[in-house]
Amino acid sequence: MPAPSTHLTREQIALRDVRRRAFGAALAQARLTAGMTQDELAAASGVSRPTISRLELGTSSISSDRVWDLAEALGTTPADIYAVAQREARATVNRK
Repeated sequence: MPAPSTHLTREQIALRDVRRRAFGAALAQARLTAGMTQDELAAASGVSRPTISRLELGTSSISSDRVWDLAEALGTTPADIYAVAQREARATVNRK
């Protein structure tokens, strides 16, 4: 479970938000590359469509077990999704 925002510094909260948005963008990219809708990914992964939507918007986080489920349903790996997210997060941080 993620740390409550009250226990984080402003910088940590800002970085967490950047990371969540980057993960969401990477997940959406992987889904589109796989040619799937959010509904199709939900059915294939067992992760609800609203959760997928929140993840792609960068407003939620998810357990590593569920990341594995999403990646397998997309025909990729968690490492591949995180690699794309990491590049995006670094680019975002470097732009600031």
